[in-house]
Amino acid sequence: MEARFDPFGARSSAFGESGGCRPEALARLERLSGLGAWCHDPKGGQVRASAQVYEVLGLSPDSDLDLETVLARFVSPKARQLLLDRLAALSAGGAQAAKARPASLPLSFDATIATPAGQLRRVRLRAEVDGGASGTGCVIGTLRDVTHENRDRQRLWQAANIDDLTGLANQRWFQRRLQLALNEGTALALVLLDLDGFAQMSDQLGAVQSDAVLREIAERLSGLVGDEGMVARIAGEEFVLMRAGPDTDDLAQALADGAFAALEEPFSIAASAGFALHAAAGMATSPTDAKDSEGLMRCLRQALAEVKQMGPLTHAAFLRGPTRARFEARREAIAFVLAAAKEGRVRAYYQPKVSFATGQVVAHEALARIIGRDGKVSGPEQWGAALDDVDCARHVDAAVLQAVLDDLERDAGRLHRVGVNFSEHSLRCPVFADRLLQEIATRGLVPDLIEVEVIETVLVGERMQPLSQGFARLRAAGIRIALDDFGTGFASLSHLRDLPIDRIKLDKSFVLGLGADARNAPILRAIIELAHALGLETVAEGVETEEAVAFLRALNCGEGQGYHFGMAQPFEALPSPNV
Repeated sequence: MEARFDPFGARSSAFGESGGCRPEALARLERLSGLGAWCHDPKGGQVRASAQVYEVLGLSPDSDLDLETVLARFVSPKARQLLLDRLAALSAGGAQAAKARPASLPLSFDATIATPAGQLRRVRLRAEVDGGASGTGCVIGTLRDVTHENRDRQRLWQAANIDDLTGLANQRWFQRRLQLALNEGTALALVLLDLDGFAQMSDQLGAVQSDAVLREIAERLSGLVGDEGMVARIAGEEFVLMRAGPDTDDLAQALADGAFAALEEPFSIAASAGFALHAAAGMATSPTDAKDSEGLMRCLRQALAEVKQMGPLTHAAFLRGPTRARFEARREAIAFVLAAAKEGRVRAYYQPKVSFATGQVVAHEALARIIGRDGKVSGPEQWGAALDDVDCARHVDAAVLQAVLDDLERDAGRLHRVGVNFSEHSLRCPVFADRLLQEIATRGLVPDLIEVEVIETVLVGERMQPLSQGFARLRAAGIRIALDDFGTGFASLSHLRDLPIDRIKLDKSFVLGLGADARNAPILRAIIELAHALGLETVAEGVETEEAVAFLRALNCGEGQGYHFGMAQPFEALPSPNV
């Protein structure tokens, strides 16, 4: 065997003589860094290496080293041939190429090796052609043990990409795999699975056993997608399955059916035997439903939401046809409203309320309108679906209130009592009443100029209790509460007795239908008489004809609102008090 390779050459003695680093210290630095040096003469096939190379390879210091033996012994056939080819190409470049780029490292190669003792190590080999004056074409390089570095990198990758409970991909890794497949134009079938009843199971089983059930579910779902597919846990009880292949609709349905069947099998956790665990599944395919990841996830979630509205969670659905159109329209409406709110294009338009007794305007209702970028005015008929969204509803509520308060400040007699509609999303805010009263006080306005209009569903059942205190404060300050669209929701006679309201607004469907259906008249008569008996004021909506005015006046209805008295207008268009 060749003499042990001194990677520091003649410099070693110089360091020793000057009192600096000696060869023994440099060898110690090699061990600390896990880095060994070697050189290879392609003509003779000889390999000379420092002690650390032997250590990394797990060989005794007296072992013979030649390139073919080392590669055959430690490196897989595929990797061995690749490395030999690259070393040959490196040597063929010769010393001239190396002199031209002396600082370059043309070859960097990572491989997993097995030492004679059976240990698996990850090593990194780097090499370049010796650019010395001799121009021999020898290859010099380093060999480093990067096992721990590689292991740490794997741990970091796993922490970032793997769900630590189930071992499945997490949302981040799923999104990357999905995007990669879409970039390659792969046809995909996806299923978003939501477990039903798992929360109840978890409460009964406890954390340890419910986690075990989740792991068993993950294992079962993984068996449905094959090696090329993916199952990811993207939320606590949500899993997504993805597979590529032709006939994506059939493939998605097969994945969903397989998932349902897997969940019906008993779990190994004995305590779970008494629980029924079902699922709802939304399905989507690419490119049929969407060609981008955001669009696919939106389709999955919308389809899942549609399934949940249908009833028992034992089936899956695509979101297509009229249903898809409805969801897309809602999405577009939300985007429209949010943009208008951000750009300050939400306005308050005022429709008058007229006293049947005097014929005078006694109040207004503030109605939300949006001024489009093209100047066109639109109302909830065009974008009302967006108001189911929490952010949209709160933005519209806030914008209309601010507009009303601004207009009351510059009133000059144009406005009377103003009814302002508030969504349940705004009313649920614990400090709603305090903020409203503070806004009014800050502007120096009188609270009884504002009337809060709410729909029946806000005040019914358990929803009423958290609101009672806030409504009591508003009423004590002089703000009235009106129950809007009465007669078409869920209110009962007991609600008229118990709810904290001052006025009821009769739904316009009864007034508009006076001539078309004779049953509407006795309904209106009964409601108005009952309201009077309970001390509640009444406002009739949808008044469009003189006949309706006469009928309601005869019933002693308090106020009327509708096109007969005027359409909603911006503040500037309201008649001046001096006219």
